[in-house]
Amino acid sequence: MKRFYTFILFLSIVFNCKAQWASLFSDTSYWNSQVCFLNKDTGFVASYYEFNNAYNGIVLRTLDGGSTWDTTIIPGGIMILSITFPNDTIGYCGGQDGGIYKTTDMGQNWYWYGNLPYILDDYGNIFFRNKDTGFVNDDWGHVYKTVNGGTSWNTVNLNPRNDQNYFPGTGKFYFVNDTLGFLANGNHGHVLKTNDGGNNWSFIDLPDTNDWAMSISMLNRDTGFVVCQKGRVYRTLNSGTSWQLLTDLGSADLMDIDFFSPGVGYIVGGHGPFSNDYSNPPYPASHSIIYKTSDGGNTWSLDDSLCCDWLTSVCHVSRDIGYCVGGHGRILKINNASGIHTMLTESELAIYPDPVIDIIHLSCVSCKYTTYEIYNAYGQKVLEGKYRENLDVENIAQGIYFLRLISTGDPVTCKFVKVSF
Repeated sequence: MKRFYTFILFLSIVFNCKAQWASLFSDTSYWNSQVCFLNKDTGFVASYYEFNNAYNGIVLRTLDGGSTWDTTIIPGGIMILSITFPNDTIGYCGGQDGGIYKTTDMGQNWYWYGNLPYILDDYGNIFFRNKDTGFVNDDWGHVYKTVNGGTSWNTVNLNPRNDQNYFPGTGKFYFVNDTLGFLANGNHGHVLKTNDGGNNWSFIDLPDTNDWAMSISMLNRDTGFVVCQKGRVYRTLNSGTSWQLLTDLGSADLMDIDFFSPGVGYIVGGHGPFSNDYSNPPYPASHSIIYKTSDGGNTWSLDDSLCCDWLTSVCHVSRDIGYCVGGHGRILKINNASGIHTMLTESELAIYPDPVIDIIHLSCVSCKYTTYEIYNAYGQKVLEGKYRENLDVENIAQGIYFLRLISTGDPVTCKFVKVSF
């Protein structure tokens, strides 16, 4: 009986100890705003950098699933804050001063395609439902629509109670179908809803109108989630007619949310002093934060906080593969979002017990780890050293920790809980 219990414990630990978010790219001169992928190989990141007291927009592109990235400097000297592709060849990007750029060759070349009607307004999100119909939400909450592929734009919501958004992050559009759509509208706790394909938008207030609605994701026409600054997550169960506070995840500013499947979703953001002054990016943040749900958004738990840069955007390619981006050019990737292993291999790692009081035991066949690092939930390193099978954690405080094992290949990160007697 004891051997059977130990075997079950071993399997449960192995199934929860897997490769987490891996860093693919970083450059301290870049600020990444948004990420989107066409398929498992081809993806794009909206980004910009500062040079000689001026901002320069760039688009990063990968054709091999994030292993390598090429860089295209966007002409015109503006910050690129958002990017969208309605199909495999046509894409749009822009942000600063209402500038819009277009590509017709899958991002190989970009050319200026005009400005929004109010050219001094920056925008945080551009979204196309198809090659003709698109939307823009600027940093004052105005909504613009095009029905001719961006050749011209009509203002469909020009007087949004003088709400001021900031970028990047606010203004995310989410369309459930061709007619029903939503918009996280930034300041004063507003969500916008359309029932006619975006021709008209109505305001729906969150319970706390001091919250900033950063991003939105709908599981279906009835159930959806909005994330806000200061850790607030709101949920609707009636197609956005009303929203209730689901959970408060603490002091982190939650920037984006995306569901990889009906059960698994991620929220990304960062810890740092929240400020209304975002005129001098990179914006203040001490480190990233990633939360995960495995039960359709009912509960959320800390998944990773090892990155030192604020994360602004997350997107999925499949139920298992996803990317997120943020400050200092940071690009992260996860390959096993569902957390399901189809079989165990000799290189699988087991850690036990969990929760742990004093000693963590590591069991691994054919492992080639050389060093270890332990981080707390705030991304602070509390222990490090050479890899060994028994790690003494008795003197660290109670809480959630991440054990990071490093080798010549990809590092592996496991979460564990430290308790006391």
